[in-house]
Amino acid sequence: LLSLGVAGRLVGKEVKTGEEYWVYMSPLSSKAATLRLLKELQARKIDGFLITQGELANGISLGIFQFENSAQAVLERLELAGYQAQIKKISRQQSLYWFEVSTPDQRLLDDGTLRALLKDFPSLQHLQE
Repeated sequence: LLSLGVAGRLVGKEVKTGEEYWVYMSPLSSKAATLRLLKELQARKIDGFLITQGELANGISLGIFQFENSAQAVLERLELAGYQAQIKKISRQQSLYWFEVSTPDQRLLDDGTLRALLKDFPSLQHLQE
């Protein structure tokens, strides 16, 4: 639009797109202790992975679930087996961007121009307030 001489500004916003539920075991005192626990879990047919980065490094990830009740079921299974785990809610975000056309330049975006832009940029959306 700028190349067409249409003045405006780029606007961005973070939008929440959903939530997931992460079942994990807190980090132990050392990586070696966590690896011993992970082998113990795997021997009991409980899948898990070592967390290598972030605030939960040296903890054990037991899965990320789309539905809270699925995460809760895993947590209960672990508790029945004698293990302590937790659920962390993870919010997913997406960045959205749009170009706000200045009021005086809105006249430059007639139907023909918009059709031509939509042909070249099929995912383009037009909103007029």
